[in-house]
Amino acid sequence: MNIDIQELKRLLRLPQLMEKLGYGDRAKSSARCMFHNDNHPSFGIFSREGKWGFRCHSCGAKGDEVTFVEKALNLSRGDAIRRFAELAGVTDKTQYHSTKSSRLHAETPNSVDVDVSELPVAPAPYVTAVAKRSCRQALFSLVVKKWT
Repeated sequence: MNIDIQELKRLLRLPQLMEKLGYGDRAKSSARCMFHNDNHPSFGIFSREGKWGFRCHSCGAKGDEVTFVEKALNLSRGDAIRRFAELAGVTDKTQYHSTKSSRLHAETPNSVDVDVSELPVAPAPYVTAVAKRSCRQALFSLVVKKWT
């Protein structure tokens, strides 16, 4: 079973995540920011259309649950996704994946052997998006993409 990042966010909302990381007292619309020495409440969390986010109006920190883990624990994006999945209760690394192919793996392999003639035809918007990436990343994205 695969769970994408959006599903992980439904399993562990930002207020509960902050509680697990020891910032439960700051999981409100106005609080002191934990990312800098804040004397006045400039940090807040909010929910819009069912999605949670945070923002500090002083230091400019902002983002979602994964970004919060990244900043609070000083992790890379890939490590933050893995740690967020663990906090959400998903421990098997094969169970979760990102909805964006660039986040499927923390590192892109240096070389990939692919028989291009066997690849399915990609929809035009996807091809356009892939064309904007480096050749190595684009090839990796085509290999990883599951066509439905």
